[in-house]
Amino acid sequence: DPTTMGDTQEVLRAWQRGYMVTADGDNLSLDGRWLLICRERGAGSSYPVLDALLQSQSEGGALPSVAFLVGPEGGWSPQEEHMFEQATKEKNE
Repeated sequence: DPTTMGDTQEVLRAWQRGYMVTADGDNLSLDGRWLLICRERGAGSSYPVLDALLQSQSEGGALPSVAFLVGPEGGWSPQEEHMFEQATKEKNE
């Protein structure tokens, strides 16, 4: 669905630039937030969210601010999965 792909791309671009514009026209800061991408079926490859948050805290930091990206019924498309991988790689470089 091109509309879904466009929406997904816009969310990833907002996360990369550090803010997004809300429906009210306000800027919502995403700087320093973890983007957690919820997958319908992780098949054991996903790290449990609570474990990741608690590990971050145990390493001396505060609990991070998070933003959740929840996908459509039936899961993310292969193209969207690829976009997530690319966006994460670029953001962490």
